[in-house]
Amino acid sequence: MQIKMMKRIIVYSLATILFASCQTKNVTEAERFDASVIIQHSDLGRIKQFLPQLEEAARRGDLAPAYLAATKDRIDIREGRPQKYGTQFNCLLLDSLRVNEWRQEVGLPPMEIKK
Repeated sequence: MQIKMMKRIIVYSLATILFASCQTKNVTEAERFDASVIIQHSDLGRIKQFLPQLEEAARRGDLAPAYLAATKDRIDIREGRPQKYGTQFNCLLLDSLRVNEWRQEVGLPPMEIKK
């Protein structure tokens, strides 16, 4: 149990530090990606806690919309809903007819949909 608690503290701390560093223009795209991945792999409560900040960063152009889309898909999957953008492998899609339209809107390449 202590290891699980330590992991949560470390992930939250890393996410907080990395996300704060992403608020400046002196951060590379790779560093922004790293921050979003760490946030995505946090527990659901932490992901949802950072979601408004990620949305604001995407609106400002400081975070690629694709990273935000992946975060939203992860929330949907963890809450038992189908994903919109198809960023989480082997999970249900919200709408297989529109997924590539939505992916294009956030800068993701099209998916091959198997029928």
